[in-house]
Amino acid sequence: PLDRMSDATANSGLARSERPAAPSVIDTRNTFIMQSMLRDVIKRGTGRRARTLGRDDLAGKTGTTDDAADTWFNGFHPDLAATVWVGFPNQEALGTNAYGSNIPLPIWIDFMETALAGIEEVPLVQPPGVVTLKVDPETGNSVAPFDDQGIFEFFLSEHTPDEQTQTSSKEEELRAVDLF
Repeated sequence: PLDRMSDATANSGLARSERPAAPSVIDTRNTFIMQSMLRDVIKRGTGRRARTLGRDDLAGKTGTTDDAADTWFNGFHPDLAATVWVGFPNQEALGTNAYGSNIPLPIWIDFMETALAGIEEVPLVQPPGVVTLKVDPETGNSVAPFDDQGIFEFFLSEHTPDEQTQTSSKEEELRAVDLF
């Protein structure tokens, strides 16, 4: 199946620029920020094992249910998305060390290595209206560009930390019941 899938992908006959574009249903700025966040899962999060592929154009999310009855990795490249699920049909637990990062992720890596062989990296292009600011990782407040403790984050230009109202300690604590 791996060879058939990669052959189908490689021989589809439609180059990226030749495919008809689907209508956009979300703001391209939101798409960019979500892709950036999901790329961070691989760069420095639970999906970091995928760095062995040596690509910066991969993104994804690990998952594990309670008692590790199900584990998965959903990942994508700009031209290919794949999900690997590992579990039993009867919801039997996989074991105490079963996580999306150590059972399905290596399978996904093997698949993507074959499927993306010979395919060039696709850069993530920052669209107009998205700004990069250095922020304090604890508070989310903007910091000076030379601050060694700060990290760079993306924001919609109309929602930068300087423009947002900071939460006051006198405000009532937000609880989950307030949201749903």
